[in-house]
Amino acid sequence: MEHGRDQCSNSLTVRRRLGPPLDRPLRSAPAPWTTRRYVISNDPMVEPPSTREHIGNPKMSRWEENGSELGNSTRMIYPAMAGVCTGSYAISQRGARKLLYRMSLQPFNNPVDWGMNYACADRTFGLNCVATYPTIIGLYRPAGNWSKHSDIGYMPEADMGIQEEGISQRIVFSTRKNLERLFREDYEFESNYPDHISPKMNFNDIISAVGHPEEVPLDQRFLDYTNEQFMSLEWNKQGLE
Repeated sequence: MEHGRDQCSNSLTVRRRLGPPLDRPLRSAPAPWTTRRYVISNDPMVEPPSTREHIGNPKMSRWEENGSELGNSTRMIYPAMAGVCTGSYAISQRGARKLLYRMSLQPFNNPVDWGMNYACADRTFGLNCVATYPTIIGLYRPAGNWSKHSDIGYMPEADMGIQEEGISQRIVFSTRKNLERLFREDYEFESNYPDHISPKMNFNDIISAVGHPEEVPLDQRFLDYTNEQFMSLEWNKQGLE
């Protein structure tokens, strides 16, 4: 699955040969006060580590293959302390009520994604947040002028250009790039990373990965942290696992 617009409040951009800026802040951090993880090994939908441009990634060294993260296709699902960007998220009705209260009836002067970020980090607020790394939602850049790729990014008009074909990021088997195949009822999807995994794969094989629960050791650095310290933690610099 992919969305087509930037949904980050503090978009950091890098230039690429393909043209438009690719924002990097789509990220989240595991809650350091819990040991619970759900791990999906050999997930064909996990993009190769060399292409992951998120900031503040969870540490994945526990699931390295042959001493290197290159080729690692493990996905981790975890209780989240924080997160940035709103490209996609699901929320219960009870959770939505809590967030509306916090961001509309309490003093609040931040973008909505940072509001959710702080709510997840506040252990007294009672919001149960869960995230996945790598992301399960990709980003699609359609062909055409770069200006339509973002509602929040900025690029001088002189630097604008035309993208000749659509590109898909952060996902291995793109739905949008394989739409024509779906129309023909052809379920052999083409991969965005043919050197990382099979150039083509059947849809049933793409969704065949199975996960299992795991426990990880508590990070000893945070055993004595108060709620206020957790909320002020610069988690993108901590290398949380």
